[in-house]
Amino acid sequence: MKKRSSLMLLFLLFPAALLAQDGYELTDLTFRGNETLSDGDLLDRMQMFTVSWFSHTFLFKDRFEFSAEILASDLEELTRFYQSQGFLSVKLLRPEVKSFREEKEVEVTITIEEGPPVTIAEKPRFRFIAASHDSARVEEIALDSTSVLQLRPGERFHDAALVADQSRLITRYTEQGFPYVKADYTLNVDTVQNTVIIDWSIDAGPQCSFGDVNVTGAEKIPPDAVINNLQFYKGQVFSPRAIDESQQEVFALGAFRSVSFQAALSDRRSSVIPINIDVREAPGFKSKFGLGIGTETGFRASANVDFLALFGTTRSLNVKAKHSKLEPYNFTLTYTNPDFPTTRSNFILSPFFRREKEKSFDVRRFGSSASVQHRLSPFTNGFVTYAFERVDVYESVFDSAQFIAGINLMAYNKSSISTGATYDDSAPLFKPNSGVYIALAFQLSGLGLNSPFHFMKSSFEVRRYQRVSEPLVFATRWKIGFANTYTGIRFIPVEERYFSGGSNSVRGWSRQRLGPVDESDKPLGGRSLMELNNELRFPLIGVVSGVVFSDIGNVWTSAYTLRWGDLRTSFGAGIRIDSPVGPIRFDVARPFFDPEKRVQFHLDVGQAF
Repeated sequence: MKKRSSLMLLFLLFPAALLAQDGYELTDLTFRGNETLSDGDLLDRMQMFTVSWFSHTFLFKDRFEFSAEILASDLEELTRFYQSQGFLSVKLLRPEVKSFREEKEVEVTITIEEGPPVTIAEKPRFRFIAASHDSARVEEIALDSTSVLQLRPGERFHDAALVADQSRLITRYTEQGFPYVKADYTLNVDTVQNTVIIDWSIDAGPQCSFGDVNVTGAEKIPPDAVINNLQFYKGQVFSPRAIDESQQEVFALGAFRSVSFQAALSDRRSSVIPINIDVREAPGFKSKFGLGIGTETGFRASANVDFLALFGTTRSLNVKAKHSKLEPYNFTLTYTNPDFPTTRSNFILSPFFRREKEKSFDVRRFGSSASVQHRLSPFTNGFVTYAFERVDVYESVFDSAQFIAGINLMAYNKSSISTGATYDDSAPLFKPNSGVYIALAFQLSGLGLNSPFHFMKSSFEVRRYQRVSEPLVFATRWKIGFANTYTGIRFIPVEERYFSGGSNSVRGWSRQRLGPVDESDKPLGGRSLMELNNELRFPLIGVVSGVVFSDIGNVWTSAYTLRWGDLRTSFGAGIRIDSPVGPIRFDVARPFFDPEKRVQFHLDVGQAF
């Protein structure tokens, strides 16, 4: 029937000669008269589309092959869409189709007469059916919900808002312990006044509470490890939010590869709801090995081994080994004890032994850290960490002064405490196109145990990812950091200083080459840092995408110093190739307003930020 109506509309709207234009390329599609709905809203509903000159010429995107039949179908769809948006008397006039025979191209113009929209006449009316133990509470929830409903008096009616309001009502009741609620509606339309009154019919059912909890699938790990992380208890008023939070807490233990919660609702509408939890334990042993190469790291290799469900608990042990030009060896052991000291906290003990080689220093670091991480919300984590390490310096930009005030600069202890928080709702993991990442950290060093250097560091970083149009993603990052001494000698170890430049920094300079240097042209590092990165990311072909970017930044030798006139800028472009371990990245950048203007090439894995 739909096919037949489209064909009838086709022959009514278009002369037979126009049908001969089928197969021509559509180069322009214009709307007129759409004062309420945007061109983008209308294009989203259509099969027809246009391709920009840039995308067609350089990205090799094919243009749409014009079809009068598809145009007729799109006009029907646009009419239905307008009616769903409250424009019941909308009219779409005969489209103007301009053809160019030599180029075999067409341009289409669609003129719309929207007409008056249907608006909401008054506040929604509620009718309550079926008995409830607390009818006053049922009515109170409905009245309180009117403030969150989208369709209010004077607003334009549209179907999506009605469905959303129905969902909001059901959610309000469910969160108050009425999981069996039903919300139906009746529309009373006045076609003369172009208004509508919405009558809601609420069947709340009984207010319910949590019942027994049944855990299945746990083999090595006792069910109590799951139950202890629940955010509800037996007899508590039923709440889907409590179930969601519990599922997140159990999965965050890291001991399960899947966690499923099921509320056992019954046809008899029982007021006590049991909860069934099914878990699938993660493998007790996991290993991962990797090889790679980068312009900064050179050849690199890594091995990562996980031991899960230690001693029949949710505790885990991770053993990691890495090698690269920058880290000839790095061995780290990480012991994690979830639910300590609270159910939303993890205690992490991490001894390490590594060597770091940079242009400014070559050091060996041996020590351990003890950290408590706490989940403040699904996207927010806080931490407190104590670390102690021994540092042996093989080579340093400060070799000429091996002792300061009797303190050996080539071998020393560091005892520090740090705290901070992160917020991260960016997604997806390897190629984020939406969300924000925020990190704030503070470190205080020189806390006894023969730790001679007394300094403090603070840093703040924010990243934002935003889709500016369907193929384009704009990503930006801003980072600042400060370091300063607070007592004793005025010296900060070289490995704790700030450096700038490189594949994950200001890409117009090679690694750590932006900032102050000594007389032998070795980077000195600094006590203040600021970097600002901007990227426009876009697809090219298949798994290959491209970026254009600008990077701004510098490092200063004094603390709490950000001189705008000292900032250095670079521009560049790059490509990304998707892979199972993340995008393979190749960037080319060149400094701007720099006398040498040396081009830098960067090869690495993962986005720059």
